[in-house]
Amino acid sequence: MILRLIKEHYSGVIAVLGFFGITTFSALQAKASELLEGYGPLVYWAVGLCFGLIFLAAYYGYMRIRREILHTKFIEKNLYAATVNPLVKEFRNEQIRLSDFLHPLDFYYDDKIFIDCELIGPAFLHAPGITAIRNEFRECFVLVLRNDAPKMGVVSLKNPRFENCRLANITFMMRQSEYDELPDEVKGLMPKITL
Repeated sequence: MILRLIKEHYSGVIAVLGFFGITTFSALQAKASELLEGYGPLVYWAVGLCFGLIFLAAYYGYMRIRREILHTKFIEKNLYAATVNPLVKEFRNEQIRLSDFLHPLDFYYDDKIFIDCELIGPAFLHAPGITAIRNEFRECFVLVLRNDAPKMGVVSLKNPRFENCRLANITFMMRQSEYDELPDEVKGLMPKITL
């Protein structure tokens, strides 16, 4: 129960620990200055360095804990995303794993509409005729293929429309001609890799 409370309110816990840590540090510093008064500035420099290293270690620990909490939230969100029916035409306010659209025979799903959705990879997506309006791309890339390159194991959506969506961990696979047709604002949001 205590760990759950800390997990839910970790910013408040960090603030309280920081307050008590700073007041304790100030008291120790006042006491240490009385004891080290006769040893000169080299000791003050060494003590400052030690406290700096302690601070860096505490900050590193905080960042590790925060990273683990965010990673756990992402895993929970990804694992518990409900499966969707890929035959539905329009999706609104849903969390969608793109692997639900993977078809073993490279089947294209035509004219799908995604509004205010969160689309999660990892996935390779071939989407000729894509329309993207006000979307957020996180860890997404464009992989430009040669014209003769095979395309297997790819989620295929023809003429999809993404509006106000969050797309994460997706590699968009396309030919150079398809990449040239993308709007400039979409090209600028994702790094391009050419094979």
